[in-house]
Amino acid sequence: MQFLDDRQIAELDESESPYYRRVWLDARQGVRVVLETGEELPGVYAYVAEGGLRTDETGMPIRMQMPGTPGLTQAQVLEAPTGDDLPDNPFFELPDEMGAAPRRYGTLPPVGDVEEPRRRNPDELADEKLAWVDSSPDGLERGGKSVIRLCREDLAQLGNPPLVSIRSARLAARYGAAAPAALAAVHPYSPEDPAEPPVGHVQVDHVLRMGCGLERGDVAALRPAYVDRVRWFDWMLGRPTYLTMRVTLADPASAERDIVLMPRLAIDILGVESGDYIVMEGSPDEDGRVPSVVLKVFEVPSDVEDNRRAVTGGSWGARFPAGVETLGINQDLPMAFVDAELRARLGVNGQTLGTVRVRPGRLHRFYVELREILLVLAVALLGVVTVVNETPVQIALIVALVVMSTILVVGRMRRRLSHRSKRRR
Repeated sequence: MQFLDDRQIAELDESESPYYRRVWLDARQGVRVVLETGEELPGVYAYVAEGGLRTDETGMPIRMQMPGTPGLTQAQVLEAPTGDDLPDNPFFELPDEMGAAPRRYGTLPPVGDVEEPRRRNPDELADEKLAWVDSSPDGLERGGKSVIRLCREDLAQLGNPPLVSIRSARLAARYGAAAPAALAAVHPYSPEDPAEPPVGHVQVDHVLRMGCGLERGDVAALRPAYVDRVRWFDWMLGRPTYLTMRVTLADPASAERDIVLMPRLAIDILGVESGDYIVMEGSPDEDGRVPSVVLKVFEVPSDVEDNRRAVTGGSWGARFPAGVETLGINQDLPMAFVDAELRARLGVNGQTLGTVRVRPGRLHRFYVELREILLVLAVALLGVVTVVNETPVQIALIVALVVMSTILVVGRMRRRLSHRSKRRR
């Protein structure tokens, strides 16, 4: 069993032709493939020989050796005396799919058109605004977000949205919904900022260009996006910090649970602790609404992260495609280990190297900070009641302690959860 990208399967097609055919096998041919994880594949490709099958002395096809199972290696099969060869291969008459666009891992086989392999593009770019990509200028106050900049005329055509979903128009035209997209905050116009981009151009932060495989000079496809979020807390705690992260398959230990595994640095940047809650935002639906889920975050074990990086490689269609081979980027974004159910809820299940936007769950963090301060406050109140005998003074001191404790909690949360640079003139 091999998980191949386009380049690898093209090399195999070339090496096996013309004496073998690449055919699609599934339940209709009595073929069932179950991985060690318990996942059943919808089907597999196999290279079948024109010359039939080699059999053993009993007339049964020779079983090739696999790790931990009996059988012969290929060299032993070719050297060992065998029984009669069966001249007819029952799979050889199936449609030959060599040179055709391969059916991709994670997608169901087509029904009714197996004999005509095809590549359909389910997406249309007509509903997206196209713009030439430039890099965003220095000196912007991003407020802890990754941003894009459009001129006011282009922004008005999009409906002046606070967010957009951005992806490569080239990849979208070729791979459809599999092209990765990223959520980007639209930087508001300010006369103090550098000159706004020309009409038909978009200035994109480096992180966003990495997220969807864009280079300067490429064409980006933009569409409005909207996130339902309570913002009245921002005046007190500041605007939250956001991270754009690459989605990867969950480790079995964290699968089918509402949790996400992240590297330690990503957790620290968000200002939370392992076991806290974070909010993860996915890809917008047809109406532009961005789904979000609240998850517990845990630090990914080093052995899990190392193993995932070791098996990562290949391009479109690979099980764990690499950013450098698929999108031409290196180093890649930090990984978020999310299972299939959560990826579906976030709307990124069909994307190759899809991204999500993550922010801290501040309400949960507020309770944690408040609990710690209340323990200190309880001890202080006990001391006030014991030392001070006059009731008015007790009340005044208690009120002062409560106010100071609230200020400390708010100040501590602003430092932890909101990252904003201060310019000095």
